[in-house]
Amino acid sequence: LLKEDSYATLEEASKYFGCSLGETTIEEGYVNRMNALKFTYSRTCRNNPEIYVQQYKFFNSDQIVEIILSYRLSESDRWEKDFSSIIDTFILTN
Repeated sequence: LLKEDSYATLEEASKYFGCSLGETTIEEGYVNRMNALKFTYSRTCRNNPEIYVQQYKFFNSDQIVEIILSYRLSESDRWEKDFSSIIDTFILTN
């Protein structure tokens, strides 16, 4: 249910802001032994450059925390390596 609601919210927001979305992937998994949903997609809004987005949702018994990492695809040589490891520094405590 959380996956479907999150995807619907993402599509609604993109329409509201006049953005087009690329292919969206949703993965269930773990980051630092924490349950997580990971959404990966690209977006283009109006005449701006294409943006690559990694959106994470972490949850425990009483919280949902969302982290969004994004960068211009034209700058992927600068950011891709950092962004692939930065999420591993996050820890959600009760």
